[in-house]
Amino acid sequence: MKLTTTYSPASNVKVFSHNDLDGVGCGIVAKLAFPDADVTYCGYHNLDERVSEFIKAGLYSNYDLIFITDISVNNEVAKMINDRPELAKKLKLLDHHATAMHLNEYDWAFVQPMGKIGTNSGTNMLFEYLKRFGGFRYELYSDALTCFVEKVRRYDSWEWYNVYDDEGASSLNDLFWLYGWKVFEKRYLDRFRKLKMFRVMNGSWIEMFDDGDRIVLNVDNSKKRNYIDRKQKQMFTGSILGHRAGFVFAEQYISELGNKLSENNPELDFIVILDLGNKKVSYRTTHDFIDLGKDVASHFGGGGHAKASGSQLNEGAIKVLIAMMFGRETLVKHVSNVITGKGLIGKVRKLVDKFTKN
Repeated sequence: MKLTTTYSPASNVKVFSHNDLDGVGCGIVAKLAFPDADVTYCGYHNLDERVSEFIKAGLYSNYDLIFITDISVNNEVAKMINDRPELAKKLKLLDHHATAMHLNEYDWAFVQPMGKIGTNSGTNMLFEYLKRFGGFRYELYSDALTCFVEKVRRYDSWEWYNVYDDEGASSLNDLFWLYGWKVFEKRYLDRFRKLKMFRVMNGSWIEMFDDGDRIVLNVDNSKKRNYIDRKQKQMFTGSILGHRAGFVFAEQYISELGNKLSENNPELDFIVILDLGNKKVSYRTTHDFIDLGKDVASHFGGGGHAKASGSQLNEGAIKVLIAMMFGRETLVKHVSNVITGKGLIGKVRKLVDKFTKN
């Protein structure tokens, strides 16, 4: 990796990052290094549009450094970046998803699934990059930030479960989804910036959770167990892309749910979790013989890891997935109308949404 632009904490920095724990972890690291960093969190469905608009408007001229972390642009946007040398020299894409390895042909992209101690995450890649190339004064936070970054990496790689049995990493992700990214980001930025002492013991940052966090987590753990038990009973099976899969509709505890259902049903190649409210599909497996990011999610415009990946639930994916599950055209049309806001049910839902927002 090479850095072509020098910077200081006062540099104008723009960050596009993923909207999950790892992506927001990147945002926290960036804002600790650059207090005024402008961070935009994106999903797979809107990253290319947002970066494209940013480039076409010439907004990159307002920044000294630009990062894209834990998520990658498509080939069209990559070419847009590369065709603008003044942009390419100040931009660095840091990603760890194998489906983005082809971007390594560009000098400004660094995609590396594996690191020195295990599977990379976007957060640890940005943290290590800033320490190595930018003089990031991470010593301000002692070893606490190092612990935080490692917890995010362990969760995102699922090493918290497969290698370390690290409940702290899982709890950090639970808090992220319980609080929402805005509250989570603010709480941890405040914690780093305002605490006068950081205590680290046995590889954990003692102050990573406060009493309020622990109360929230204790209540949520009971709900999680009941939720997973209920979804196990609701799961049904079907065929998709030549594989036997379990299908379930859910919008909570996605990773834990998918992992548990895959463990409990080893005869299934993987689990498909459809989140209708957020229009997302998640794919999870505990098997080693399939790469979900490459073999499954990529077919629906998504991506991710070998054992955990996702895609957007757009109209095309709805027709394919529902047809695979049920094989009934009328049901395909009905579900598609509900999700995309078309038809009578869609109109009623839009009307309800309109009044509830006012």
